[in-house]
Amino acid sequence: MPRSERARSPAAAQGGFARRLLGWYRGHGRRDLPWLDERDPYRVWISEIMLQQTQVATALPYFRRFIERFPDVCSLARAPIADVMGAWAGLGYYARARNLHACARAVVERHGGRDMARYTQAIMDLGATVCTRMQPACSRCPVSASCRAQQTGRTAALPATRARRERPVRPSHVLIALAGQAVLLQRRKADGIWGGLMCLPEFRSKASLLRRARALGLDPVAGAPLAPRRHALTHLTLAIEPVVAAGPASRARDADPRRWVALDRIDQAALPAPHRVLLREVRRLLCA
Repeated sequence: MPRSERARSPAAAQGGFARRLLGWYRGHGRRDLPWLDERDPYRVWISEIMLQQTQVATALPYFRRFIERFPDVCSLARAPIADVMGAWAGLGYYARARNLHACARAVVERHGGRDMARYTQAIMDLGATVCTRMQPACSRCPVSASCRAQQTGRTAALPATRARRERPVRPSHVLIALAGQAVLLQRRKADGIWGGLMCLPEFRSKASLLRRARALGLDPVAGAPLAPRRHALTHLTLAIEPVVAAGPASRARDADPRRWVALDRIDQAALPAPHRVLLREVRRLLCA
């Protein structure tokens, strides 16, 4: 490394890195993605959050629907958290949606909804097209002079592969409580799995599930053909055992009506993907 480069202060070095990166981005960054309207940093920001742990092809339809519903940071900040979670439902990693909403509110309160930035988009493009995990194109990298891996001859070794941990399996006995054409849902607490989403009631044992069904005045439906299934999360696998229990529509009126959702409205509810799939199966069975 040249002596002049070593003598720079950390702030000056970072400024030089940013200038080189953004200069490269203007000429070589990806331009075919729908959020790359440089006049609208909000779209870039939403895309960055969605693309954490999610592939572009999966995120695209969610991005379009999200932007249609919340076209700017002010509309996102004004929206109830339930609406934001509903728009995110199915994309996974739901803490992203909660943090996105909290950040939008902070931006509006502190800065009147102005700016976010394109610097991170440039970093993402560099990682996707040049600084790839396998065979990085170091000769084309605009910031190679600042790269520790290249300076130390470790580009083939970094990032180091993490040892795969085996996911524990957790039983999840799921109650599909039907009162006529309505199903019982409950909102999860903000922390934990599927925090803030509407979910089917879940139990650690089938016995506790059946006790809850009886308390609701519902009878288990013998032979309901809903197969057990597994759903992999980041840190564990849920072994889902669905049980259908049914009763007359009056049961929904007798209990808290806000917790009962019509089956023909489940596609609009903020449900996690495996519970939405279960309810779509139930709806098809009832219509058959």
